[in-house]
Amino acid sequence: MAKQPTQQNDILTAGLGINSIDGLGGVDTLIIDYSSLTRNISEDGNSFTDYRFNRISYSNIEKWSISGGSGDDAFSGGGLNDTLLGGVGMDFLTGYGGADSIDGGVGIDTWIDNFSALTSAVTVTLATLTGANTSAKVTLGKLSVPTVKNVEALNLRTGSGNDSISVGTLAYDDDIRTGKGTDTINVGTGGSDYVDGGDGVDLGIFDWSASTTNITVNPTYDDYSDEQGRYVDFYHVERFNLTGGFGNDYLAGDVYNDTLIGGAGRDLLYGYRGADNIDGGDGIDVWQADYSSSTGAIKITLTATPDVNEVVGGITGASLRNIERLDLSTGSGSDVISAGTLPYDDSIYTNSGNDTIDVGTGGSDYVNGGDGTDTGIFNWSASTTDIGVDPTYDDYSDSEGRYVDFYKVERFNITGGSGDDHLAGDVYSDTLLGGAGRDTLDGATGSDSINGGEGVDLWVADYSASTTDINVELSATATTNEILGGIKDAKVYSIERLDFSSGSGDDALSAGVLANDDSIWSNGGNDTINSGAGGSDYVNGGDGLDVGVFDWSASTTDIGVDPTYDDYSDSEGRYVDFDNVERFNITGGSGSDYLAGDAWNDTLTGGASNDTLESGSFRADVESFNTDVIDGGAGVDYWIADFSESTEPVNILLSDQPNVNGILGGISDGVTNGAVKNVEHMEFIAGSGDDVISSGTFAYDDYIEGGDGDDAINVGTGGSDYADGGVGIDIGSFDWSVSTSSITVDPSYDDYADLQGRYVDFDNIERFDLTGGMGNDYLTGDDYLDTLVGGAGDDELDAFGDNDVLTGGVGADMFDVRASSGNDVITDFTAGQGLGDLVYFVDNPFDTMSFAVIRQQMRQDGADTVLSLSDADSIRFVGVNVNVFAADDFLW
Repeated sequence: MAKQPTQQNDILTAGLGINSIDGLGGVDTLIIDYSSLTRNISEDGNSFTDYRFNRISYSNIEKWSISGGSGDDAFSGGGLNDTLLGGVGMDFLTGYGGADSIDGGVGIDTWIDNFSALTSAVTVTLATLTGANTSAKVTLGKLSVPTVKNVEALNLRTGSGNDSISVGTLAYDDDIRTGKGTDTINVGTGGSDYVDGGDGVDLGIFDWSASTTNITVNPTYDDYSDEQGRYVDFYHVERFNLTGGFGNDYLAGDVYNDTLIGGAGRDLLYGYRGADNIDGGDGIDVWQADYSSSTGAIKITLTATPDVNEVVGGITGASLRNIERLDLSTGSGSDVISAGTLPYDDSIYTNSGNDTIDVGTGGSDYVNGGDGTDTGIFNWSASTTDIGVDPTYDDYSDSEGRYVDFYKVERFNITGGSGDDHLAGDVYSDTLLGGAGRDTLDGATGSDSINGGEGVDLWVADYSASTTDINVELSATATTNEILGGIKDAKVYSIERLDFSSGSGDDALSAGVLANDDSIWSNGGNDTINSGAGGSDYVNGGDGLDVGVFDWSASTTDIGVDPTYDDYSDSEGRYVDFDNVERFNITGGSGSDYLAGDAWNDTLTGGASNDTLESGSFRADVESFNTDVIDGGAGVDYWIADFSESTEPVNILLSDQPNVNGILGGISDGVTNGAVKNVEHMEFIAGSGDDVISSGTFAYDDYIEGGDGDDAINVGTGGSDYADGGVGIDIGSFDWSVSTSSITVDPSYDDYADLQGRYVDFDNIERFDLTGGMGNDYLTGDDYLDTLVGGAGDDELDAFGDNDVLTGGVGADMFDVRASSGNDVITDFTAGQGLGDLVYFVDNPFDTMSFAVIRQQMRQDGADTVLSLSDADSIRFVGVNVNVFAADDFLW
């Protein structure tokens, strides 16, 4: 012993061997260095010994500095600040509540201490690794704290503070008792552990992620264990954070908010009824929970991906992840419970409230909606056999063993598979999705959402009791088919056939362009019925003024339609039998079809080939019902119409573009006008209005009579045409822009012609709008205002009389000016020495004027030059500067 004890504060050092030390008075520190020993060191009364060669007996020692050797040592300090160094081996170091320095050294070392007298929070977090930076985090409120490092296990007592004790991910034996307070205890990832949370709402964190066998956890028995010998005995733990391993684990929480993480394997996670955080991990995992006492709405949605599944409502704050199955009871809220697209066994009981239950895409499921109007979502999209669903028997099944038993379900959202399924709804608003196959979807009488999916699907519905308008439209694509009126909010998708009865409203029922067998009965009201593009159909309009829409666009043979015989057909076997149809919307095919309307407003569409479309005769006594819509389609189509009884203006424009050509005036109901498009020539007789009748740019044979009134007639760009303006000041528009030979037009002979066989015979035409072609044309107007356009070539344009507009076009053109020609406009005159265009003064007095006189009578008017010839005669040269004119621009 290096120093003799005194009555003062001594620091005493004991060596190896057999020693006895009395510190006498004062606060004495004893330094013991057993680091060279290899035997286990332990306490024996008031001594430390290896039970062989070394023993230190002591008295009156208050502080310790002890270094252990390479054995499994167990020694403790006193109530003051001690230094305990374990060295190598599995050591137990007891600090007795002082601000000690604890270092376990190498090996699995346990720190033993007692802070049960403290009222402040204790925090202990062990470091996971060993080495120079492995100090544990320790706090004792505002008190001085121990310094702890290289410790792997704990044996601790804490007091009444809100303590947090954690061994991190270490997997050794711990004994932790936290006393009062809201404490958190983490005993690591294994070992044989004991936990006592004491008073308060305490959280136990038990991590079994390293376990490869099945784990069972049950708060009722206050323990959990696996088949490899790991276990935790726990008492007074109210909340749980449990992590399973690789086995098929059963993890259970309690009434407070728990966290259950299943890990790998097929796990069962029982959260009881708290606002829990549930994560099934890998494998097919079941979440079991009982929220039957909840009064708020609960929403649960599972997904097949590792994304978070939402939980909202009566268990606000809870969350789900990686759960594939449900065993769930909810309460009196309007709950939404969904297994998503997962095909596993579920059991769902929603009790009262208007609930929605989705049991996924297969499995053996049980659903009980309880009280309220509940929706069952049954998804059989994975089934390859025929499915039968009938709410009357409270089940549906396929031949592959999938089924759902359901009770107290009032509304249905059913998805079929790839078989020929029969899906039936009930009196409420249902959703039926057929999937692949030839399905029958019977929506009964609700405001349903119907989707046939792939295949030729039949929608059966009976709305004969409806008194409001119904609108049904099918389509050959996946776009929405509208349903409005008496079945408001309903929708239909991917339906190819109809077996449909409507009521007394003004209904619109359409099979679109589909060519399948339909049966449609519209009963009372002014209805519109479209039976599609073929098949063997039956249509009955019932009472009212009904429209039949018959689409033969798929036919390749000639079609004959006659409303007199209540049918139409082609030679390929397609037909429609119709009764009580008063108006027609008829579409032809690729043959040369003859389509005829009746006395009401009809729509005739010719399709391909050279069709004849005959409007019903105009009748003045039913004028509001004579607004036909005519579409010739492809081919050179002929429209026949007689509106000679009309007293209002008629406007018709044919065009080689697919745009609608308007029909306005005497064939109008004041709201909706008729129209003509894709018609290339016509036989048209107008009435006494100021009519505009035009064949546009077409070069086919037309016959047009303007009747009385100041009419405008355009017979197109060629063909063998006849135009009769009738009574009035009528304009003839003759366009020869496609002609490559010279054109001669002379109103005196009531015709014009070119060398390629085109001609127009015209009578009673007073004004002209003439367009020349690519030859050297001679165009002349008459006494009224005319428009002459020369086109290509060296053309001669004779203004003749009144105020005319002249455009020479390409080439060296000559503009004839006569006395009393009026105030003419030349739009494209090229002026200047040797540039080609000429003004030819035909007669006296203009043919005697010199260029000097002409130049004096010219003035600049903006961008134009105006040549004043007399008080009544002038020429406006558009866009020409007065200073560029030369003498050779004029000819006398």
